[in-house]
Amino acid sequence: MKSPKATSHNLTARLNWPMFLYRYIFGFFVIYLVGILMFLKVTYPALQNPHAPMVGNFNWLFLLLFQSVGLGLMPFLLFWYYPIQALTIFTSEGFKRFGIHGWRFIPWNKITHAETFTGPRTGKVLLLRAQNVKLRIELYLFRDEELLLKEIKRHIHVPIQKR
Repeated sequence: MKSPKATSHNLTARLNWPMFLYRYIFGFFVIYLVGILMFLKVTYPALQNPHAPMVGNFNWLFLLLFQSVGLGLMPFLLFWYYPIQALTIFTSEGFKRFGIHGWRFIPWNKITHAETFTGPRTGKVLLLRAQNVKLRIELYLFRDEELLLKEIKRHIHVPIQKR
């Protein structure tokens, strides 16, 4: 007979994969579509005639730099933010999340603030604060967001506020 295990939840097993992939792929195409349009409408004509005056009081090199930095950072955010949600692991003791400095374990008893809100273009989001750490869990990326929220409520010792 198997002994009952402590409740352990791996986020990757509970992700709503169609929503996750939709957000991921849609975001990727929007970023590059905007980049292509900016290049065709602004940068390419400016490169063809760099001495032509531009409308406004700015240099075309500034616009090219802005476009390059923006298109360079946006995919980084897209390819970092959503996979982090998929790599988060919930256990009965706390949860483990991958970050810039590697894996970080945060026990449930260290949570000092919790609130939920619904973003303008997203579903329900849970914001947790522990010591100097602020964590955002995109509940709409899960198959059963209410069950996950109920399980988190059971483990933390602070009330979850609604914004």
